[in-house]
Amino acid sequence: MDNYALPADEIVKDEAVDYELAMAAPAAQSAAVATQFFKTHPNEIDLKEEGDSILFANKQIDLEFVKGERSFQINRLYGIDQDHDFLTTETVIGFRELFEIRMAPDIRGSGRDHRNASIRPGLMGIMNEMAADAFSVDTHSASSLSWKQSESDGNATLHLHWNKIPVRGDKHVMDVEVTVTLSPGDPMSYWRINILNPGTQFGLERVRFPLLNLAPVGDPGNNVYIYPREHGSYVEDPFNSAMGVNGFYPLNSSMQFNALYDKVSGKGIYMATADSTPNLMQVQVANTPDHVTWKVAHFPPNITFAEESYWLPYDCVVGPFQGDWYDAAQIYRKWAMKQTWCRKGPLLTRADVPKWHKEAPFMFYTTIGDSAKGTHSLPENARIAADHFREYLQWATCPCRLTGTAGRNMSPA
Repeated sequence: MDNYALPADEIVKDEAVDYELAMAAPAAQSAAVATQFFKTHPNEIDLKEEGDSILFANKQIDLEFVKGERSFQINRLYGIDQDHDFLTTETVIGFRELFEIRMAPDIRGSGRDHRNASIRPGLMGIMNEMAADAFSVDTHSASSLSWKQSESDGNATLHLHWNKIPVRGDKHVMDVEVTVTLSPGDPMSYWRINILNPGTQFGLERVRFPLLNLAPVGDPGNNVYIYPREHGSYVEDPFNSAMGVNGFYPLNSSMQFNALYDKVSGKGIYMATADSTPNLMQVQVANTPDHVTWKVAHFPPNITFAEESYWLPYDCVVGPFQGDWYDAAQIYRKWAMKQTWCRKGPLLTRADVPKWHKEAPFMFYTTIGDSAKGTHSLPENARIAADHFREYLQWATCPCRLTGTAGRNMSPA
């Protein structure tokens, strides 16, 4: 028997069989059919099934999902005005997944349940401990798939269903629904995920959703990636720059949006969550010379509790835009101005904020939740924080004299 190298498309076909993924028509032909539909569909919002593809589009944004034997995958995210595919064309197996579900044994039977303990670890300590035994669920193992379309108030929603996904054996199964909503005249798409977990052994640790692998927009050297780390980060040539992002909102980030754009053409893609609460989430961005991956991890209320289902309570927002970092920020600002923390107007003109706070020349912030000295008593934590501030004054040799709320002298002397 002679050995010979397989072409790339043959390798993909062989791997697709192993993963029970359907192979669409030849790539160029399939893409041409989808693009024709994207540009010529007659209504404000249309949906079409074309072979294994589900094409979902309005006049601004177009999406293609591919249905395999046991899983759906995302194939294209296309901007009409930009005439650009924002997702990479790489054919690596597992590269177009929509979500990743992480599970762990129920914490209540592990001996690590700290709810009734007098001394409990801080938030990040708990998060790390919860993740210790976590594992990813195989999303290519659903017993069946189904999809449907619904309409409400002029909007259209695509529902993708993974039915009876086994978790470490056939006895523990879960159902997953992903919804994507489009509105007339709106370039943004709105994504949610719902997970039904009736099993008695494993609970949800975190859900990464959506998973988007972004392609360069034009010349990669002209690309810019922005993300709201602390006061904001602006990364030029993000496909070739050191840009590992792994942080938590609202701990490390003050806002919820990211964007990738070409600073010459102004073509870009906006990615965000629209959580008004806000809930804790983990934002990760990884890059290679070929793609930038954006994914957000969402945490259920009772992490790792078995028989606990999860319905994402806010939208993940993705869509094309035209402009630069300022224009992306305006998209977020339009939404943020309707939220509790912004809708009362600028801080300077708000009547519910005291004058001393508006005019304070210096703000001291201390984190004690994860420190050895932190407690679960707010008055005691205030006293600890006051001591931290006094230590700072001593270090800075500030010529000021303050009296804390606990009545103690906080002067540096």
